[in-house]
Amino acid sequence: MSIYRKAPRLFGVFVNYIYFCSVKVNEMEKKELRKIIRQRKAALSCEERKRLSHEVCRKVMETEVWQEARTIFLYMAMDDEVDTRELIADGMRKGKTVVLPTCVGNDLVLRMYEGEESMVSGAYGIMEPTGRVMEEKDYGEIDLAVVPGVAFDKDGGRMGRGRGFYDRTLRKMPRCYKMGVCWEVQMVEKVPMDEFDIKMNNVII
Repeated sequence: MSIYRKAPRLFGVFVNYIYFCSVKVNEMEKKELRKIIRQRKAALSCEERKRLSHEVCRKVMETEVWQEARTIFLYMAMDDEVDTRELIADGMRKGKTVVLPTCVGNDLVLRMYEGEESMVSGAYGIMEPTGRVMEEKDYGEIDLAVVPGVAFDKDGGRMGRGRGFYDRTLRKMPRCYKMGVCWEVQMVEKVPMDEFDIKMNNVII
């Protein structure tokens, strides 16, 4: 076989090699960035986290997209995430439909929030709802997703904890507005992104 016939196959191998290398580099960058952000967040006191979370929630509630949204995908925060309980309470008070995630295997299953009494301790010690499951065919009803993350950038880049829970879930709701929320210490110049990572429409800090 001549070198010319081999060329397309060799080129394909080269492209795959470059892609493999770029993925590895991204993984290394993300691992190091997660370490840096973890250290930044650890420097925040409990009082600072509460104050900053309140400010983020206030800014979210002032946005037009929050005020007009009828169905909102929210989350119950871990200790190192923006506390969204103010948003959940405001959404319920205004008659919005609030859905929260439950962790099932490697996926998120969305359930209706039906009040604090319907919450139970779930995966990773996070409180999860026990309300009716929202079927994937109904994800198109979600107007706004408020999304946590480890790090964000000003262009909407988001880096999670590495399991891909939110990226896989958000891919199923392409029409909804995706709003990242974080503290200022979680903002970086540029988040390393892979082709499967979902960008935010906006990031509130």
